Amino acid sequence: MLSFDIKDETFSKHGFEVEPSQCTRNLKDFLKKTHMEGKIDAVDVNGKALDIKLYSFIISQPARALQSALELSNVKYENIVVNMLAGDHKKPEFLAINPAGVMPTLVINGKRYGESAS
Repeated sequence: MLSFDIKDETFSKHGFEVEPSQCTRNLKDFLKKTHMEGKIDAVDVNGKALDIKLYSFIISQPARALQSALELSNVKYENIVVNMLAGDHKKPEFLAINPAGVMPTLVINGKRYGESAS
């Protein structure tokens, strides 16, 4: 996992003034693009693109296994981190997605698969 510390200063490069918040946004955009770079759309048997969202947290071994499978299959998916240590898996926003509040939760085109069923 990458972590960045950008001080509250204005950076100047090639005559352009860039605020740190802009640098952070650009870096996050870059990392997201490179994560998805080279990935292909997952499709169903009819050729329709699948919208895949993985709700996970790194300490969950089943979540890591599912994320590894998605990475190895080279398909586009959205990884949504749910911080179990902060209790985010028991908050109403997540319980609306998975009433059991377990990890991982996989959502494909709106259909939810929780825990081992993922």
